[in-house]
Order: sequence, then C-alpha cells, then structure tokens
Amino acid sequence: MNPHNSYTNLNLGFAWEQKGDLSKASTYYQQAIKIKPSYTEAWWNLGNILEKQGQIELVIEYRQKVLELNPDHIEAYRSLGSIFLNLGKLAESQKYYEQAIKLDKNYVNYHFGLANVLLKKGGFIAWFSEYEWRRKHEHFIKRNFSQSLWDGSNFLGKTLLVYTEQGLGDSIQFIRYLPLVKKLGGQVIVEYNQPGLRLLFTTISGIDELFLKGESLPDFDIQIPLMSLPRIFGTTLETIPAEIPYLSVPKSINFPIPLAPEKNLKIGICWQTNSTNKNSHERSCLVQHLQEIISIDTVNFYILQKEVSSTDLEWLNSQTKIHNLDTSFNDLTDTAAAIKQLDLVITIDTVIAHLAGALGKPVWVMLNFDSDWRWLIDREDSPWYPTMRLFRQPKINDWDSVFKQVKENLENLLDNNYPTNQTSEKKGIKLSEESITKALAQYKSGKHQKTTALSTFITSSTKLQTKTYTSEIMKIIAIGWPLNPMTGWGIYGINLTLQLLKNPEYQPLLLTAPSIQPGMLNPLHQALLNPAFDAQKNLQNQLKDRQ
Repeated sequence: MNPHNSYTNLNLGFAWEQKGDLSKASTYYQQAIKIKPSYTEAWWNLGNILEKQGQIELVIEYRQKVLELNPDHIEAYRSLGSIFLNLGKLAESQKYYEQAIKLDKNYVNYHFGLANVLLKKGGFIAWFSEYEWRRKHEHFIKRNFSQSLWDGSNFLGKTLLVYTEQGLGDSIQFIRYLPLVKKLGGQVIVEYNQPGLRLLFTTISGIDELFLKGESLPDFDIQIPLMSLPRIFGTTLETIPAEIPYLSVPKSINFPIPLAPEKNLKIGICWQTNSTNKNSHERSCLVQHLQEIISIDTVNFYILQKEVSSTDLEWLNSQTKIHNLDTSFNDLTDTAAAIKQLDLVITIDTVIAHLAGALGKPVWVMLNFDSDWRWLIDREDSPWYPTMRLFRQPKINDWDSVFKQVKENLENLLDNNYPTNQTSEKKGIKLSEESITKALAQYKSGKHQKTTALSTFITSSTKLQTKTYTSEIMKIIAIGWPLNPMTGWGIYGINLTLQLLKNPEYQPLLLTAPSIQPGMLNPLHQALLNPAFDAQKNLQNQLKDRQ
C-alpha cells in the first residue's frame, strides 16, 4: 500500500473506525486530506469521527467544508440541520433541512427533521404537511386498513376508528381531541396500544368504544391515527384544546398513598424515563440530583416512576421522607390516583408529566437541553398544559442548574405558605365565583359604584389606553384567585390573564394581589402582566378610599 495515496489513507481510516479506534482513524483521514485537500469523502468521514467524540463546533466546520467542495452533498445539509436543531438554533436548522428537501423532496428523514424544527418554533400550520411524513418513516408502524383516511368532514351515520400510534405520553397528550371529533359525527371507536390506558380513557367524553390493539375491531367506515388530529382541526398555538382536567380517575379506583404530616407538601418525583426509551440517557438525571430538594423541610416525596434500579433504591432507602410507590402500581390508573392526592409533581420529560398535566395537577417538568418539540423553546409554560411549568437546562447535561432553580422555587413556594392541594383547589374556585357573582349582583341592582370605578381606573392606565371599553360589565373578566407561577390555579390565572390582555373585547381584572416574588416570571410575561398588576394595586387603593 502506498502511504502517500489519499485513497489508501481513506480506506485505512475507515478500517480503524470500524474497529472502534477513532484516534487512528482520525489520523489517516487527516493524512488523506493533507495529500488531497479537496477530498470530500475524507472531510465527511473526519466529521463523523468528531461527531462521535462530541466536538460539535468542529463537526459544523467540517460539514460546511464538505458543502464548499460539493454543494449538492445532501447528507451534509441533513447533518447540519440535525446539529443546529439539537443546539436550538432553529433558523439555521430550517435552512439546511429545506436545502436537503430541494435536492431530494421524497426522502422522509429530511421532512421529519423539518417538521421538528417547525414544531419547536410553534409553526403548527406549516408543520401539518411535514409531520404527516412520519407515516412514511421506517419506525412508523404501518396499518393496512382498507378504509379511507378521515379528512375531517362530518361523518354522521358512520363509524370512525382513531388509533394510537406512539408512546404513552403522546397518547395522553392527544386524546384531548376526542370530544372535538365526536361533535362531527356518529360512532367513535378508539384503539389504544398500551393496556394501562384503558381505564383512564373511559373518563374521556367522545369515545363510544375502546379496544386494545390486537383485539378484534368492529366494522368501521373511516380511520385516522391519533397524532394526525391536530392537522384535522387546524391547530395553532392559540387554539390548542387545553381545557383541564380532561382525564380523571375512575371512581372504582382506590389507591391511598402513605400519610404525611398535615403541614407538609406532598410531592411526586420522577427522575428517569423507561430504560427502553431511545432518549433515556438525555432526558434522565442521576438519582443523587434529588438530594438538592429532598433536604427541604416540611416536604414528603413520593416516587412515581415504575422502574427504580437496585442501585437507586439503595440510595433512596438511606433517605427519609421518601415513599416508594412503584411496587404498588398496577397500571397508569393507579399512578393517576396517586397523583391526584399530591400537591405537586416534579418530573423529567416522561409520561408522568403528561399524566399530571392532563389531570390538572401542578407539575414542574425538568427538560434536557435538546428537549422535545412539544415544549417549544424559550418559555417556562406549556400551551398544552396550563398547570405546567418548565425548567430547562441552560447547557447540555447541566442538571445541577436545573435542580438549583427547582430548589429555589420550591423554597419560595413554602415561604409563601402554599396550601395543601385540596384546600388550594377549593379556595381558588370559591373565591373566583364569589367575587364575580358579587360584582354582577351589584351591577344589576344599580349599586355598582365600585364596579364602575374598576373600569375608570383601568382605562386610565397609560399602557392600556389602546383598548376600547364599553359600559358593559361583562367586558371585564374578574379573576378572584392570586396569580402564582408555582400552583395549578396560579399558572392557569397567569395564562388566562395573558390571553385576555391579547383580546380587545375583554379586560382581565385581578381581585387579589398576585403571589409572585421578583424574578419568578420570565421577563416577557412580567412586562405583559405589569399593567394588570398596576391596575390591581389601583383597585385596592380606590376601594379603600370608598370604604
């Protein structure tokens, strides 16, 4: 073999790469490039080595060198699209995926990559055409139904089959569309792919019959996979059906959790995904990270994940105030019953997050840096689950910062005398209804000096003068519980207030002072909410003057 031949060095590099010796492989690839600087394949292979070594900045440089040498190298576009997607640089990622599609418009992975970019950006309308490409992906389990795909039209007098297609979290997230489906037609049957979903799905309105995958299905006329329903309904960020809870625990389920002192918060925890999940190593954290929060007084913790390794269990058994529920769970219905008895759930991105969100439970989700598309980017809330708060890694594998932030917020929660779950939910509903009913009664009876004053001082706020108000009291929506980014009702109140502020027909009115410490809100939300906070202070001052 000629050591001065570029082709020889390329082959030697490939041979050592196959044997797992990346250092020697890299040496031969570099030698090939030294001999022939325009050797595209050597630049590509060297980039592969660097990617395996985690040297992402160099990978980007080498992929761009490949494109400089060969502008039609389609895999280089795909690779750069994937890298920038993982780095959260969505504009760059979209540019490279779109270029790959121009070169080969029929390759599934390019469309699927672009779909993930558009989803993270919240561009749901543009996503619909791209995400449907998943059905051509090699990992998509194809169903050979002879019945036609439902197009979203009215199907009165017919039977529609909706079938789940991916994981438990996906099924729980998108089952929310079934009540909307039912409004368009006759019989709706659902085929689910995990036995644990059955009892939970019986609590969803809009489902006539449920069948486990593999069971004999009755006759049906049309069919559609569950995750195509957002496309059918033209979902945007503003129209996500997010009425919670949309799941509940069947009355037949009785799953009492170990008691905790009445003053203590009851918090469910989950730090690891199912070991079969391909992204488990990215989404999961070490059990030792829990030390950051379990040392907090007046808190009891309950393990919600199904799998706990013997090593983790040994560490957990050395801690106090931790109750292991995993051995008692028969299926997700038991998990749901346990969650309903808790005050808060703290979890990584797993089915527990979706289950808690669908049940309307306050849930804090700790996300890895390259988080899934459904959590979007640069926001602490989720339009899918109003009671959810997101804690994001600031850099790859940085769980320490996430747990530090969670601990700080948990301590703030305790400092603000967070009530137990049962008291919190009842108090929030009661206060809101009483406040609004009282305001309406005053208006109808003519004794509405105070309610008139509300409109007066709100419209006097310089930041709100762009809105036009009428004398109709219903233009003012009173919110009678404190806004708080730590509680379910508090988060719901924040999201409701933000949406009302966007609508020129309505004006949110905070009847109680928000329970928000400095720095708890993201700066954008803080700026948007400041006028409502100022108006609430003015209201309290004017009411005091009129007493």
